[in-house]
Parts: sequence; C-alpha cells; structure tokens
Amino acid sequence: MSSLLWQQPQVRTTRKSWTCEAVVVTPSLRLLTFTQAAALVGCSARTIRRWAERGMFPVTYMSGHPRVREAHLRKAIERRTFVEGEER
Repeated sequence: MSSLLWQQPQVRTTRKSWTCEAVVVTPSLRLLTFTQAAALVGCSARTIRRWAERGMFPVTYMSGHPRVREAHLRKAIERRTFVEGEER
C-alpha cells in the first residue's frame, strides 16, 4: 500500500521582479486536508478523522481547519499495514 502513496515532489515557481525561483514541496512537508488524505489512501474523510482522533498521526490546524502531514499519514499506513499483516 505504501507504493500507492508515493508521488513525485511538486515544483512551484514564483516571480519576483523579473526573477524566477523554484520551490520544491517534498511529501514530508506537504499538508493535506482530511479529504485529500482520504483520496490519497483510498478511504473516506471520516475514516481519516477517526484515525486522527485515535492518535494514529498528529493533526495541525491552519485557520481552525485540520491538516495532516503526508509523511505522518504514510508512516501511520505502513504501521497499520504491518500490524494487520501479523494478526492474520
């Protein structure tokens, strides 16, 4: 499942008085809404919210809205997959 979560880093360009700078947004720094995280994992936003409430990963609030770091989500999925694999 972790292979499904991998995406290439995004590159944004900004223009500052005739110069152009590239900023690389790595997955470890990327903040996702619960809806975006759910789409990435392939579950519902409610599932992501329940996982956050259980403490599977930390939640950051921006302007009162919850966000989860993509790297934290990946680690939680890897731990969950490993534990579920052992129980069976």
